[in-house]
Amino acid sequence: LYIDSLPEEIERIEALIEGIARNRSIRKIGIISNHLGDAGLSKLGDFFRRNENLSGVAFATNNMNIGRERERDIASLVSQMRPYSMTNFILYNSTISNEGFSEICEALRPQSQIDVFDLQGSHIGSNGCVTMGNMLSNWHAPRLRGLDLSDTSIDDGGLQALVEGMVNCYNMEVVQLSGNRSITAAGLSSLSPFLQSESHSLETLLLYGINFGNDGAMILAEGLRGNKFLKELIFDFETAGMTPIGWSAFSRLLCDTSTINTTYLSNHKLTRIGCYENEGSPEGIQRLLTTNASPNA
Repeated sequence: LYIDSLPEEIERIEALIEGIARNRSIRKIGIISNHLGDAGLSKLGDFFRRNENLSGVAFATNNMNIGRERERDIASLVSQMRPYSMTNFILYNSTISNEGFSEICEALRPQSQIDVFDLQGSHIGSNGCVTMGNMLSNWHAPRLRGLDLSDTSIDDGGLQALVEGMVNCYNMEVVQLSGNRSITAAGLSSLSPFLQSESHSLETLLLYGINFGNDGAMILAEGLRGNKFLKELIFDFETAGMTPIGWSAFSRLLCDTSTINTTYLSNHKLTRIGCYENEGSPEGIQRLLTTNASPNA
């Protein structure tokens, strides 16, 4: 059930909420919370507490400030779900306070089986990254595969704090950091231990809208030496601010011809660098990526 808009009459909204509260079959619910008006999220408590099939929840506010009351309501609703029952959590396009996000993360601590965590467009900032990093660090045997933190006002310090929690998530496959323009090459260096760990299996890293320059390209290339899992390093080359110097770092990563051994140990897993379909990548790199993508490579 996805509630995108509602009538203005409070009586009709309350009637809908009462009906939802009696439901026991809905598995996923999405709410633009500011449309609930004075009826409030809190009245959905019975639904979150009694519906044993509920596994996915999404909240959004159309890029508005959630407000402390709704932040508390979201934290309260999440805390009423059965432990280890949630697989998807989405907080989309919202401005949230440090206190509110801390309360929500505390409510999510018993939900370590979450598969997808999507905060796209929610401005958690660096303090939110510290809070989230701590939560991820304390999850027992987390199942998290997808983490979307695009356009969340993260800077280098925030990314470093987040990575400290991400290293606990061995099943991570996709990390989305696009749109966080305060991340620089220095911040990307904190990803190196995560990328070089043989215990992790990240397959896609998205960095659209981040100007990491040649320094960032060299840091990423060095971090991916020996990596056996990452298939896609996605960014828009115009925003990335790279010159041929940066591309040459990726070229050496894919095929270091200095010795026979370094050629053998080059990265043969990456199939995309830059935009999807490798548009804009130099022709030589495109050939190497095509070779990597070949079943006989």
